[in-house]
Amino acid sequence: MWGMRWGLMALVVGCGRLDGESWPAQAADATCDFSRSCAEANFFTQYDNINDCRADNEASLQAEADDNADCEFNQTAARACIDALKGSCRTAGEEAKTLFEPCQIVWDCADVRRPLDRDTTDSGI
Repeated sequence: MWGMRWGLMALVVGCGRLDGESWPAQAADATCDFSRSCAEANFFTQYDNINDCRADNEASLQAEADDNADCEFNQTAARACIDALKGSCRTAGEEAKTLFEPCQIVWDCADVRRPLDRDTTDSGI
C-alpha cells in the first residue's frame, strides 16, 4: 500500500514552487485528482468527496514531512515523480513500477542519524 500511496500522491499538476513545504498540499491535490480519474471505484470506497480525500492525504503527507524535517527534500525526484505521472491513466498503470520510483526518494534521509526505535536503557546494550 505504501508504494501505491506514493504513486497516487505523485501526480502534482500545479506549477510554481515545489519544495518540502509545498509538497504535502500539492501531492494531496494530485493524489486525489489522479485517484478520482484513474481509480474511481477505489476513490469512492474511501472518500465521500474530493475535499475529504485532500484533507486526509494532506494530513498524512504533512506528518511525513514533519517526520523528515531533518532530511533533504529532493526536488529533482519530486519533479520526476510529477512529470512521470502527467501521462494517461493507462501509461501509469502499465509502467507503475518504474514511473513511481522517483516518488520513493522525495525525502533523502541518508545523512540523518535517527534514534533507535526501541528503548535500550534496560537491555544492557
